[in-house]
Amino acid sequence: MSAYRPVARITCRVVEVQPEQCLDPEGFQVNDHSGCKPRTLTLTSTYQFFLCAGDAFDVGRSHHNDVIIKHPYVSRKAFTIYAVDYEQDGSDVQPLVYVRDCRSLTGTYVNGRCIGSQELGNASAHLLSRGEVICLIPYWQFHIELLGIPELRSPLTSLQRDETQANHWAKLFSDRYFITNRSLGSGSFGSVRLALKVQPGQQVVCKIHNLEQMRTRPGWRDSVRRVMDETDLLGKLHHPNLLDFEFAYKSKDTLYTFTELATGGDLFSMRSSYYHGFEENDARFVVKQIVSAIRYLHKKGIAHRDLKPENIFFAAGPFVTGRVIVGDLGFATYTTSGRMNSRIGTDIFMAPEIYRGQSYGTAVDIWSIGAIILFLLAPDQEKLPCLRELNQEAIDEFLGALFDRGYFNGVLSDSCQSFIRSCMIVDPQSRITAYEAKRHPWLQNDEQGSSRRIREVEEWRPAHLVAPPVVDLDLIKASPGKKRKAANEGEIAMASQQSRHFATAGSSPIKRRKQSPDTAGSSPTKRPEKTPDTAGSAPIKRPKKIPTITLTHPSQ
Repeated sequence: MSAYRPVARITCRVVEVQPEQCLDPEGFQVNDHSGCKPRTLTLTSTYQFFLCAGDAFDVGRSHHNDVIIKHPYVSRKAFTIYAVDYEQDGSDVQPLVYVRDCRSLTGTYVNGRCIGSQELGNASAHLLSRGEVICLIPYWQFHIELLGIPELRSPLTSLQRDETQANHWAKLFSDRYFITNRSLGSGSFGSVRLALKVQPGQQVVCKIHNLEQMRTRPGWRDSVRRVMDETDLLGKLHHPNLLDFEFAYKSKDTLYTFTELATGGDLFSMRSSYYHGFEENDARFVVKQIVSAIRYLHKKGIAHRDLKPENIFFAAGPFVTGRVIVGDLGFATYTTSGRMNSRIGTDIFMAPEIYRGQSYGTAVDIWSIGAIILFLLAPDQEKLPCLRELNQEAIDEFLGALFDRGYFNGVLSDSCQSFIRSCMIVDPQSRITAYEAKRHPWLQNDEQGSSRRIREVEEWRPAHLVAPPVVDLDLIKASPGKKRKAANEGEIAMASQQSRHFATAGSSPIKRRKQSPDTAGSSPTKRPEKTPDTAGSAPIKRPKKIPTITLTHPSQ
């Protein structure tokens, strides 16, 4: 898809009915950023604009916005609409169009639901679908028409629909999530789909693993074990720079894993929008958070083993701001049982010891971080050689030539050059550790980045303090001849205890343990008076006879 091909048409209009005790409405002003005075539209006029892949469009009271609404009810910058383009990485995923509230005073509403406001804090962006309407209360509406993107419907097979319907298996699934047909990615044995939490409508990601299809391929046991291990691992990790685990359901043939939706796209797509590469400050801002996540994993004896830009995400877009998330733990493994030998990783980011078939440890992730920095800073990534094939002398000579001739977007600081060299060392024993990297002068001197990120870290809360059990749908049977009532805790305990993949040796999977998320440098977690899902909105009335699951803690 061309970067200039429109992916959405957005129609702006003012509603005709004036609510009581409200100031009179104001029309739109359109800013073409040509230096001329913005064009003013009448109250009865509509304005249409097209959003192209990689574009961002701002709405608010300030004259810097693309659409200006000079009204006291509208914040200086109310919201941003942006499109994330995945074309550059060869993905078949269509561009995704998001709206993100910019801490507006009155809030941004999509189809009547508030997706963000100053009171709610740093809410994630909302993935837009065909026909949705963005509202700034009380007068202004923005109608969304996505071009070439299908409407939302269920993509599941008949078997998977049976597993998720409300009249099946104690209603454990559809009362909590609805899986849409909106593709966010695909793989050999499954797909990644947009899903909705039934209450209160929050968007999440559902990774659907087709276990039945896996069993038809050679080496299927390793494939099944890997997805099981990844799900188990996700539930045990709590860090603002790692993907937040929601819930998982397993049947004989399918594994459904629900996680947070990272609405800023991946690092590969973000880098592709910077034609001359990242500036050093932006690269440092991203790398500092990657190192924080890897330090947390290494402290627990876990190696990621597949660090690359496609596996690193932004919690919100459209720019290099906010929380950075390290995802895709499919190849992550504990190193405490001994050194590893499997050939894992992506070529340009693969450590030399993996490439040469030698045993290795957590140091492989540090090499990948160094390669990612070069990828972010280099104007032309295709000209970067695979340094893993070179000896140390050749690597030092190559890096010296890059630094000396001003190859990057601006002159790199001495501390940045030092950090890269510390990562790109052939001998893993001499390579900088995650602990040392976190305290390296290049990352410690990031005053601008720290101020941009501090709010994101402080407001982040894990979905669960204690990992919820992976619910085995096959082990929960409906009582014959009776209409099912709410699923009880005992049934879920039975399902999780009998699951041989997820029961923890020597302890019950549902044992309540007081845990605090290990977030380096963060303050102890405190339970707020309101959860992020309900803060600033009216109380949600729970319909009758809808089962509740009491094993999870509310979001903090």
